[in-house]
Amino acid sequence: MIADWIKEWAIPLSAGATFLLALAAFWAIWQNKRIQKRNRRERLLNEIIEWATNVAKCGIEPDTPELSEDKDASKAWPFLATQERKLETLQLLRAKSVSVTRTAQKIGSDLQAAVFDSVEHLRNQIKSLYEYKRFTQEFKDKKRGTDIDFLTTTAKEVITNNKLLYNSAVKVIEEAIKIKTRDIS
Repeated sequence: MIADWIKEWAIPLSAGATFLLALAAFWAIWQNKRIQKRNRRERLLNEIIEWATNVAKCGIEPDTPELSEDKDASKAWPFLATQERKLETLQLLRAKSVSVTRTAQKIGSDLQAAVFDSVEHLRNQIKSLYEYKRFTQEFKDKKRGTDIDFLTTTAKEVITNNKLLYNSAVKVIEEAIKIKTRDIS
């Protein structure tokens, strides 16, 4: 009697079991893709945070001189020389900013705006340091004295750009952390 019942229901039960197995496989694949997507997004956010941290490091200057006087070039020379050494790092960060900008566009508009702001400040800092470098090279080539007003103005511009660069990088980090926190919950 039980053997007859098993024979009658063997095909429908095996079809149902196969359907449940296919459903479980589909669910496992879907979960795996969702986890991979979340991990990829988190990795991209970590790359943006790393880039912004490096940008912020270039913006931080513990020994920034106070250049309140118009002719305070004695403080400007060593400071600008230090900043000029950062130029290569800033250029590398600027090159990396292209991929960071593309990534931020895919993730969110607030993050995108913060990254664009940082990239703009990065560009301005590089421009002001190139201006300083060009200025010093011209005067070295001509073996003339330096234009104190221009030097002090350039130093003030570099200091201002450092502060803006640091603040914009911190904003990028804050936005990326907001997104990470939102994704976790």
